Amino acid sequence: MMNDWLEYAEIAVRIMETLGILVLLVGTVIAGVRWGWRMWHRAPDAYVKVRAELGKAILLGLELLVAGDIIKTLLVDPTLEAVGALGLLVLVRTVLSWALSIEIDGYLPWKKWQYTHGDQQPESPSAQARPN
Repeated sequence: MMNDWLEYAEIAVRIMETLGILVLLVGTVIAGVRWGWRMWHRAPDAYVKVRAELGKAILLGLELLVAGDIIKTLLVDPTLEAVGALGLLVLVRTVLSWALSIEIDGYLPWKKWQYTHGDQQPESPSAQARPN
């Protein structure tokens, strides 16, 4: 019975890791194609938008990869060394997530509430590029 549970957990880990890699690859290809289309049409916001699209694909891909690592650490390999490596991975992912969020939105993630409840919200790089 326990071996069946571990097999299902290992399958779940492989699925999450595969999905994370696919999101990174597909998101990069889509952002690249859309950037090429914008460059072809001489859109002034091509660079800003491709950065935002790539950032979103990276964030989602990282989330899926970390989810796979959490499942693997907690269910498949619950050793102290694996938990320490997971903690370091989550720390690095959090810092990357904050940096990408600032790049995409234009403000610190924990200050979002200040900008969504008033008219003091700075324009994000992707919002600046959008026509009104």
